[in-house]
Amino acid sequence: MNPETDAIALGSIFGKVKANVGWSKLFKEYLVGSNDEWISSKAEAINYIIRKYSSNPQKLYSFFNLLFSEHRYTAKSNLALVNEHLRSFNLGVNDDLSIFYITNGGNSFPTEIHELLNTLGAKGMSKDSLEVLRHHLTAAQTHFGEKKWDDMSSQLRKAFEYLIEFAANRHQSSTSDSTNGRLKTLVSVGILTQNEKDSLYALYGMLSDKGAHPGIAETDESLFRHRLSVESIRYLAKLL
Repeated sequence: MNPETDAIALGSIFGKVKANVGWSKLFKEYLVGSNDEWISSKAEAINYIIRKYSSNPQKLYSFFNLLFSEHRYTAKSNLALVNEHLRSFNLGVNDDLSIFYITNGGNSFPTEIHELLNTLGAKGMSKDSLEVLRHHLTAAQTHFGEKKWDDMSSQLRKAFEYLIEFAANRHQSSTSDSTNGRLKTLVSVGILTQNEKDSLYALYGMLSDKGAHPGIAETDESLFRHRLSVESIRYLAKLL
């Protein structure tokens, strides 16, 4: 694996796509600090961005999400080749174009989102609802990579609300329109214990708390919130 040559290869694959008028504006955030006078093609821009952020997996993840969403057909039709070149950056992409990190020989987030959605699909969540939940969870990951902490927490909070509403209505038509009321419904039907309900509601409240802890980096605190939230959502999905 060679990050330099793999970045060039990926630039070449996606650079073949006819550039629309706004492509340079699309990548403007990722080209900050570059001497873009020499960037004369889309391939060169993509190559530059990938090399620039080769040691920043969160930023690469956000960029590839953008690239794949803009050029789904190219990504799909070159999936095996794209995956081959992504390995240099400890990244891979599934058939549905969801990106995952390769860690210690295994896949981590967002493969776990893919597994979560499969679990909920098997338990009756509609395709449209699955897409809404996918949007919130992947947006949260993207905002984490962009260091938009409040936006990340907001998306995780929405994901929680959406899943808890689905869970309460699946087991018993809940008369409450509040998250706390729906969690109480899950206790009443035996899905959650009181302690589990209290813990999930405390986490839900934490996601609206904008206060940072002195001496703790925002990145570390946000990663804690993100991981705790995703694992709690996965746990709740398995209980349903």
